[in-house]
Amino acid sequence: MTEITDIIKATTQIDPVTGSLNTPIHLSSTFNQVSFDDFGEFDYARSGNPTRNAVEATMARLEHGNFGYLFSTGMATISSVLLTFSQGDHLIVTKHVYGGTFRVFEDVLNRFGITHTFVDCTDLENITKAIQPNTKAIYIESPSNPILAVTDIAGVVAIAKEHQLVTIADNTFMSPYLQKPLDLGIDIVVHSATKWLAGHSDILAGAVVTNDQALAAQIYFVQNAVGATLGVTDSWLLQRGLKTLAIRMERHTASAQQMAAWLEQQSVVLRVNYPGLVSSPFFEIQQRQAKNGGAVLSF
Repeated sequence: MTEITDIIKATTQIDPVTGSLNTPIHLSSTFNQVSFDDFGEFDYARSGNPTRNAVEATMARLEHGNFGYLFSTGMATISSVLLTFSQGDHLIVTKHVYGGTFRVFEDVLNRFGITHTFVDCTDLENITKAIQPNTKAIYIESPSNPILAVTDIAGVVAIAKEHQLVTIADNTFMSPYLQKPLDLGIDIVVHSATKWLAGHSDILAGAVVTNDQALAAQIYFVQNAVGATLGVTDSWLLQRGLKTLAIRMERHTASAQQMAAWLEQQSVVLRVNYPGLVSSPFFEIQQRQAKNGGAVLSF
């Protein structure tokens, strides 16, 4: 119940002007400035909007982070985070990664001299072996899309700290209701908020959360410079969707667990990929770092 209460509190930010329980939609691209020499908190909506800021604060609170940023899509989020790296930098990336993320690494970042090595991060030794002198970060996805491979998040963090590397975790499949990578030591958490966070298949959105002020400043710089921000109305819809995150995830995961167990008994099914099954090779580690096996399975 504590987690559910936290979600309700995080998504209910009382408007100080009207007392409204729902965050107002501020449909303005520009904001009046009292003084030419002393700008207020908001000036141009790409740089900041009261509605978007409120939902960014919600995302930060749900992930137990200090800094949250919203983007126009999940891939805009991931791409913007990756644009904080520079020519000559090298990243280690789980080979079990979403196709859109794979495409950015293979066909976009390579053109700008940001290189990568794909490794099976379910075996931590593979990560250590892939570290190069110019390695700057480790990018993981756990559970992964679509084969539900699980990475030992705390194990990755330990390796990263030993080698002064930044850690980035895609937490889309779990949501902050089921797993909190920042609590396990991850530096940056990314989401396609289109999925569980918004919850109604009516918007595209992405979110990133961090506790590191220096990393936050870099991410905000790219957000403001590139401008792939989440629109005001979509920000409001995301906040609305987050209000029911807990009850939706409880039902989703219960259904996934039941379906996975049923599929496992069917003679025509060779393998069920779901870390909530005791038979899964990832069951033990999933139980340690998440509430359950999640809401997605494949077979």
